[in-house]
Amino acid sequence: MNVREQAKKEARERMWNESESICKQLRCGRPSARKFAQWVVPAHEAAGVLGVAVNQLRRTALRHGIVPLGTLGVRRGVNWVVYNPADIVLIRSLERPVRRVEAGAGAGER
Repeated sequence: MNVREQAKKEARERMWNESESICKQLRCGRPSARKFAQWVVPAHEAAGVLGVAVNQLRRTALRHGIVPLGTLGVRRGVNWVVYNPADIVLIRSLERPVRRVEAGAGAGER
């Protein structure tokens, strides 16, 4: 394994650990994260069921390092997908508060 692959692997592990700590914070309702608790679903726990309603929380999401990924134009009602490398996924839907989306859908699509 070369240096680049090793660095990637370490970064991935670090992000995974950060993701777990964020999830724990969400579950125990810390003030900074409490507002996300009903909208944020950790991708590695959700198995494709993603959470929503981030329109008014967009600025806060960006502050927390969650950035726009792209759009899923094929799916009516899904406006934009955001994710941070720590596998936390948010979806804003125009129709319903929670939608089922295949895991990884839209990850590389534009």
